[in-house]
Amino acid sequence: MIGPLRAVAPAVKVISVDRPDAAVLDVNLGNELSFPIADALTAARVPFLFLTAYNTVIPIAHRHRPVIPKPFLAEALVAELARVVAA
Repeated sequence: MIGPLRAVAPAVKVISVDRPDAAVLDVNLGNELSFPIADALTAARVPFLFLTAYNTVIPIAHRHRPVIPKPFLAEALVAELARVVAA
């Protein structure tokens, strides 16, 4: 397991150095949004989903990604992540 990483730059670096098997992204990282991480994951062909209360701000390029809305049930997250990894 890698993370949690709470900023764009360290997350993008990790993706380029130690490609994860999958990822869960919150859109709001405090001072930043996670979309550059989503772009890096897409380029590295890493499956991911968004876990966020900010699903209305997801860019068009990532709107096909699964979104688990907050608040969430752990079972829903585990099931969706398993589906994303299997796809």
